[in-house]
Amino acid sequence: MIHNSSIATAITLLVAAVEPAAADFRKDAYFLSTGVHDGGETNRIAFRQTIHVSGAGWLRLTVGDHDLGQESFLLIRSVQTGDEQTMTATAFENWSNNTGLFGGDALELELHVAAGEQSIYLETLEVWVGPPVNPGGPPGGGLDPPEDLCGADNRVASNDPRVARMFGGSTTTTGDGGCTGWMVANGAFLTAGHCVVGGIAGSIIEFNVPASTPNGIPNFANAQNDQYPIIGTFAFENTPTSQAIGGDWAVFSAGPNANGVTPALAQGAFFRIAGTGPSLALGDPIRVTGYGWDWTPAGTGGPGAACCDFDENGTCDFNCNAQNKTLQTSTGPFIEFQDNAPNDQVLVYAVDTTDATSGSPVIRVTNDEAIGINVTSGCVSGDGNFGASFQHDVLRESVNDFPDGNQIPGTFETVYADTLSFCGPPTLGCSGRITNPHDTVADAVLDVGDGRTIVVSPGNYTAANGNVFIAGADGKSMTLIAPFGGAVIGN
Repeated sequence: MIHNSSIATAITLLVAAVEPAAADFRKDAYFLSTGVHDGGETNRIAFRQTIHVSGAGWLRLTVGDHDLGQESFLLIRSVQTGDEQTMTATAFENWSNNTGLFGGDALELELHVAAGEQSIYLETLEVWVGPPVNPGGPPGGGLDPPEDLCGADNRVASNDPRVARMFGGSTTTTGDGGCTGWMVANGAFLTAGHCVVGGIAGSIIEFNVPASTPNGIPNFANAQNDQYPIIGTFAFENTPTSQAIGGDWAVFSAGPNANGVTPALAQGAFFRIAGTGPSLALGDPIRVTGYGWDWTPAGTGGPGAACCDFDENGTCDFNCNAQNKTLQTSTGPFIEFQDNAPNDQVLVYAVDTTDATSGSPVIRVTNDEAIGINVTSGCVSGDGNFGASFQHDVLRESVNDFPDGNQIPGTFETVYADTLSFCGPPTLGCSGRITNPHDTVADAVLDVGDGRTIVVSPGNYTAANGNVFIAGADGKSMTLIAPFGGAVIGN
């Protein structure tokens, strides 16, 4: 490496594809070196360059060797949208050496070298290239709309901070924003199993997703604050038959954003989930909130438009609109609870869902409790839409055991406390599981196994309500975590 204190001239580079990755994006080998730079008395921009991949719908970078010291960073900026992300050495470690995702076909790079830091450099390895969206049809829509809705589309915009869009990885349909994920009390994310069968590492989740373009092309959330790397699948099932909907679920993890903040702390909200028994009656109100396709009314169409429905000849029938793959919610009646086979528990409800609401929470409106995971549509046949219930034992226990995992038969890996549980002492019905947490930390301390974890939900755990204990007095070691913060114990 040569020490170089000059700023490179911004240039445009056309990159040739060398490695198709998945149908929804490709990875192009791309080597760029910033040279090695020393800091001066003040912070400075030591290197600039523009990367252009003609025709790309979105871009991200993978870096190789680098040394960014303690305070130096790489700034990435989308030429088209102006969205920016600053990636430090720690951020690249959290993101597995990837940047966030940026709309458009050109990125500006700037290497910022902090004062006094020595031998700062960075090399790139790959550029991820999202394709342009499918060609859209003429303005308006066809005569035969898709039948994914339970009658008229009654979805409305939502700002629920617990629900995220999955985007940009090698999952079956999520590379174009094809699934929804959501947080529970231990910081885990849930989605449908068919959303992760193609692999999930390298994908992102997004919150605070902006409106799409009028012709339905999704826009990314802010790369600095609202994108988070998916760092792996904890557990999943994917049983690809209509009679095994209860076995279609996944539990996964997401790392911190470029600021080093976890989604739990940034969003500050989670779903409480139901235990063994939905306690639902015919007609009870159900809600589904997710990032589904939207074509009602049809979008503006035209060149490059997103298409929400193709006819048998591959021609676009209905163009997506500005609500496409943005957060929306809908309510409708509960229809029935099916138990088609052992470990196959299925919820049925007449609530509007479309493609990309796969993985959304199925919510009991009366208490805002999640009772399952939206899996597939059935309103086309008049049955209703379907979700996997938490009565499915493997799903329930996999959620319970995050983040410890590898449950030992007959033992609990993770124990939960939630001041809003109101289930009373253990003898009165608290199991300490995520679906039925203890209402005091003291009970959780008594219940937890040696070397295991206690997850504490936000709240005020007062001494007057029984939160008096000496952790480890019985010789057990334990870890107390509060993924969402805001837990005050013993005051």
